[in-house]
Amino acid sequence: TNNMISKVEINLPKLKKLDIGSNMIDKVPDLANLPNLEELRLYKNSITKISDEDFKFVKATLNTIDLSFNKIVFPKAKDFFDFVDIFGKNMRKLRAIFINKNPFSMSKIYAKEYSGVFTYYCASINAIDGKTIEDSEKDQSKQINSLKDRKSTRLNSSHLLISYAVFCLKKK
Repeated sequence: TNNMISKVEINLPKLKKLDIGSNMIDKVPDLANLPNLEELRLYKNSITKISDEDFKFVKATLNTIDLSFNKIVFPKAKDFFDFVDIFGKNMRKLRAIFINKNPFSMSKIYAKEYSGVFTYYCASINAIDGKTIEDSEKDQSKQINSLKDRKSTRLNSSHLLISYAVFCLKKK
């Protein structure tokens, strides 16, 4: 950490923990040569976007990701949901994600509800931004699942999660 690194190339197949926080990295490094990586810490860098493709080589092993204090944005709410949907399906062992203090997580659209979206899509997750997921949050995500199965689209769209449930219903 704190080394002003801007690009990373790593070939350490047995590495389990990688902490390259507080640097100048602007994208998630290639993780292809880190098949046993369990913990990835990329906090306080300059990462502006993330994709499920960034994590495809560590999806079976990664249990902790720290992307907090970066510059991550999602231009549209749909981009965010698409990312979390695919990410959640692939990251079966993910237990904790730190993604706070990014422009998207502090915006009006996402600030109050992004943790609920992660809770809904990432079934194995136990903590978001260092906060243990409460049973009530898990219950809320189950309610959203039942909303997606309804045929009626007359729902209050003032909340991000509800709005997305309506979007999914209309898509069918």
